[in-house]
Amino acid sequence: MPIKPQPGNTPPNNPTMLNHTHYVNGYPDGTFRPEQPIQRSEMAALLANAFDDTRNHWAKKYIAGVNEAGWMKGYADQTFCPEQPITRAEAVTALNCCLEEAR
Repeated sequence: MPIKPQPGNTPPNNPTMLNHTHYVNGYPDGTFRPEQPIQRSEMAALLANAFDDTRNHWAKKYIAGVNEAGWMKGYADQTFCPEQPITRAEAVTALNCCLEEAR
């Protein structure tokens, strides 16, 4: 499904191009929200195509995949907190882990 930027947003790159390359699919309503903070679950879905707090989450398979690959880890209390916004440090660490493995 093509994605549309939210009114007032002019992303530097065409979000439809990202959709076609399967990196970003947008939201079910067809929107692309570049100004909205990325959630940890969304980052997991971006990095990959078994935490108790993810049992019924839409991104469960992605979370499990990135955890198994070592790209993203849960917290010491054995949670992943999929709806928590990801920090910049967590996002950069995840991307670095993913890119390092790709080399």
